[in-house]
Amino acid sequence: MLHEIFESCWEAPGYRPSTLELRRLMKDVRATVIVDDIECEADVWRSALDALPEATVLYSTGRRLLHDEARTLALGGLGHRESAKLLSGRLGRSLREDEEVVAEALWRATGGAPLSLLRAVAPFGLRRPAELAEVLPDLLAGLTGADREAVVLLALAGSSGVGEYLLGELLGEGASPNAVYERLVAQGLAIVSAHGYRLASDIGGMLPKGLVPDAGSVGHLAERLAHWVTAPGRTAAETAASGALISGVIAAADRAGVPAAGARLARAASPVVACSLRLGTWGRILHVGNRAAQRAGDKGTQAYLSHEEGVRRLIDGRRVAAAAAFATAGSLWGELGRGVDASAAWESETSCDVPDGGAMPDGSSASGSGAPSGGDADPGGAVDAVADAVGEGAGQAAGAVPPGDPATMGSVAGGGGASSGGVGGLSVTAKVVIGGGLATVVAGGTVLVQTTTSSDTVPVSVTVTTAVAEIGMPGEAREGCSVGGGTTDCTTVVSAKKGKKGPVRVDPSAPLSEGVSILYWGCSEGPESGECTVTADVKKTVCISTTSPEDAGSRQDCARATGSPPASVFRPLAWATGTQVKVLTDPQKEPRVIGTATGWNTPANICWSPDRSRVAWAEVRGDQLGLEGVAHLLDLESGTERSWACFGSCGLAFLGEDLITYADPGLVGKTPSDAGIYRYPADGKAMERLDIDGITIPETSLPEPFSIRTRSGLETYLRVDAGGTGAKAALYRLSSGAARRVATFDGEKYELTSVSSGGSRLLLAEHPQREAGCEEAASTFVVVDTKTGRRSVSATPQPAAVVAEGWFDVDGTAHTLSWPLKPLAMHCEPVRGGAGGQHHVLAPDGTSWTRASVRFNSQALGVGWQVVTEGGKEKNRLTLRAGSGKKTVLDSGVVELAPSGVRRMPRR
Repeated sequence: MLHEIFESCWEAPGYRPSTLELRRLMKDVRATVIVDDIECEADVWRSALDALPEATVLYSTGRRLLHDEARTLALGGLGHRESAKLLSGRLGRSLREDEEVVAEALWRATGGAPLSLLRAVAPFGLRRPAELAEVLPDLLAGLTGADREAVVLLALAGSSGVGEYLLGELLGEGASPNAVYERLVAQGLAIVSAHGYRLASDIGGMLPKGLVPDAGSVGHLAERLAHWVTAPGRTAAETAASGALISGVIAAADRAGVPAAGARLARAASPVVACSLRLGTWGRILHVGNRAAQRAGDKGTQAYLSHEEGVRRLIDGRRVAAAAAFATAGSLWGELGRGVDASAAWESETSCDVPDGGAMPDGSSASGSGAPSGGDADPGGAVDAVADAVGEGAGQAAGAVPPGDPATMGSVAGGGGASSGGVGGLSVTAKVVIGGGLATVVAGGTVLVQTTTSSDTVPVSVTVTTAVAEIGMPGEAREGCSVGGGTTDCTTVVSAKKGKKGPVRVDPSAPLSEGVSILYWGCSEGPESGECTVTADVKKTVCISTTSPEDAGSRQDCARATGSPPASVFRPLAWATGTQVKVLTDPQKEPRVIGTATGWNTPANICWSPDRSRVAWAEVRGDQLGLEGVAHLLDLESGTERSWACFGSCGLAFLGEDLITYADPGLVGKTPSDAGIYRYPADGKAMERLDIDGITIPETSLPEPFSIRTRSGLETYLRVDAGGTGAKAALYRLSSGAARRVATFDGEKYELTSVSSGGSRLLLAEHPQREAGCEEAASTFVVVDTKTGRRSVSATPQPAAVVAEGWFDVDGTAHTLSWPLKPLAMHCEPVRGGAGGQHHVLAPDGTSWTRASVRFNSQALGVGWQVVTEGGKEKNRLTLRAGSGKKTVLDSGVVELAPSGVRRMPRR
C-alpha cells in the first residue's frame, strides 16, 4: 500500500525506495489518502502512518486500530428513510402500504445494514424478518451457471477481490460479465471494489460444499490463469492486481489434491509479479507455491521459488531470511544434480553479507525472476545484479534514478522533445511532437516528476487512444502503455516549465484513411479541435484520437479524461424525397442514394434495424388503387438488398432482428384469412406469417406496425384503427409470440402520432376540420399518460394554426411543431417553414408545454450533431448541423425524415 501511495505521488518507473528513503521522499508530501477495509494489527498500521507524516488519511476498518492518535467515527447502518429507499430501488417500484410496515421491521431487524436489506428483497416482494437467517444460505445454494462460477472466483480471491477485466475472461463463454456481477451486487452477494468486485465480507465460511471447486475445475482454472499471466503484453501491474486470486487458486489446488497445478501457476506468475514491485503480493504467491511444489514432489519448482524468496528478502533488506532461502534453493538443486545452479545459490547466500540498504532493481531485480515459466532461471545472474545494485548505494534502481527536485532537472532539447515510435511495415504510423519549450526531460529520456507540482514546473499528461494508427510518444510511458498492431493506447507525462506555451501535434508518416483526421482534447482551442496549443499554467491533460468510426469509444474516453462535454457521436440518417431514398452514415462524406422509385411510385415508411446496420423502406405503387407495393431491405455493410411484396399502407418495423409488416393479401384477391403480421426473412425468401397472440383486429381496420428507439433499444408497436363509428382505436406492444394492449383511444377524434418508452405516454393529434374555415381548423396535440389517464393539451399557439407534427425523443420529451393555416379553394393548408412556425416541448414529468428556442424541426443525431428541416412546401430543405456550428445542406424536397436514433409514426 505504501508503495502504491509513493507511485501516486512520484513518477519513478522501476524504483522502489527503502523504508528510510520512502520516509525521506514522503516527508513533505501533503497527500490525501483514502483506504477502505484495513485489516492489520495496530502497530503495523501506526508504522505505515508514520511514513506519511504530512498526509491526511481517512480509513475504514472493522475494529478500532488507533485511539488517541486519530479522530474516530463509529459507522452505523442506514436510517429508516434511506433503508426504505434502498428496498424500493431494489424492487424497482414504490413500496405498497402493506410493504412499508414490513420495511420498517426489516430496518429494525438488520440495523440498517445495506447487504442484509438487499437480500430481503425476493422476486415476489419483501421477505419477513423471520426469514432473514435462511436467506443467505438459500441464495448461495440456488446459484447456477455463470453466477455460480463468479462466486467461486470471488471466494478464491478473498477480501482483495478480482479485477473486472480478468473476471470477464474467466467466466464461461456466452456469459455477460456485467449482467452477472450486477445480479450478484443486487442480491447482496458481491460488492463493487476499486478495480472490480469482491465477495460480501459476511459470507466468509458460509459457502456450501457445492461452491468449493473440485480437483478438475481448480486444476483447469490454474492452467487458464498460467496462460493468462504469461500472455504477450501482460503487464506486471495487471498480474499483481490479480495476485489474491492467483495465490487463492494455488492454495485451492493444493487442498483439492492437485498441488502440481498450483506449483506450475506459481512458477508462471512469480517473475511477472516480481516486476510490479509489490513485495507482499509476490511473497504470498511464493509461499503458497512453495508449499504446493513440496507436496507435489516438484523439487525443481521448489528450488526456483525458494531462490525467488531469497531475492525478495534481499530486496526487502532482510539478509538473514534471504540467506536461508538461498541455502534451501542450493540444497534442492544439489539433490537434483544441478551443480552449477546449486553453486550460484550458495554464492547468493554469501552475498547477503552486505550493508542494509533496501535496494530495488527493476527489470534486473527480477532477472533471476524473469526466466520464462517453462524454463529454469539463471539465479547467479540475479544475485550479481542485486549485489551490484546494493553495492552502489541504497535506493538505487537498475536503469533508473531516484526522484529528485524537478526544479533542478536539466532540460534536454529546449525546443521540445520528439519521439518516433512507429513500427515498420504497418499502414499508418505517427509520432507526437511537443514543442515550444513545453518538455523538460532528464538525461536518458526518463521523466521523473513529482506529480504534486513544484513551483517551477507543471506536469503535462498526454494520452493517445486510437484503433487506426500506431503513434510514438515523448516522455515516460505509464504502465499499461500499448502501441502495436495498428493501434495506440498510451499515456505519457512530460514536465513543462511553468508558463511555457507550445503546440502538441501528431505527425503521421503517411496520410490517414480518407475522411479521417486527428482530434485533440484539453487544448486552448477547445474539445475535438483539429489543432492543439497548451499553456503550462496548471497541471494539464491532453487526449488525442481520430474522427474514424472505429474510434467512437476512444473519443468518449478523451472527453471524460479531460472533463469535456461528451464527444460527438453521429447516428446514421435516412430520408425520402418524392422519388428517392437517401442515407448518410458518415457526416464527412456525401449522402448516397439507396433506392429510386419509378413511375407513379413513392418511397415511404423508412425504418432502421436495432444495430443501425440495415435500413428498410416501402415503395408504394399507384396500381391496384395503391393497395400493393414493394418492401426493400438493404444491408449497408455488405450492400445486399432484398425485396418483397407489401400490402395496404406497407407499414414496416423491426421486431428484434426481423423486418415485419401487417399484410392483408385478401385486398388483392387472396384469402382474407391470410391477414396478419408477417416477417420478411433476411435471406430473401417468401414472407412468413407470425403467430402473435393477444391482438384483436376489426375487419375494416388496416393496422400498421412501427418501432421507436429508446435508451434500452428498439420497441415495436402495432397501431390498430377503429373498426367503425364509435369504436376505439388501440395500441399494442409486440414481442416474440405475444402482444400486450397498451391503450385505447377515440380513433375518430384523434390520430396516434407517437408513443414514449414502454408505452407510458401517447401523443395524439386532433383531426382538424378541413372543410371549415381556417379559424375552426386549428388543432392541438394531447399527451396522455396510459397509467393515470392524465392529459396535457398543447395550446394552439395562435388563431388559424395547426399543430402539424409531433414526436417523443429518446429522453421522453414530447415535441410539437405548428404552422399557420392559409385558405385554399376547398380547405385550409399549413404554411410549413414560414416565420409563423412554432416549436413546443413537454418535459417527461411536466404538466405544461413551453416554447422551445428552436423554431424548426430539429432532431439530434447522436451527440454533437443535429438535422433540421426547414423551408417552404416546395423546398423542405434538410440541413446537417455540427456542434461546432458548421452547417451542411443535404437535400431539398424532403417528404420523410428517418433518423436512426428516433422513429416517428408515419402520418396518415
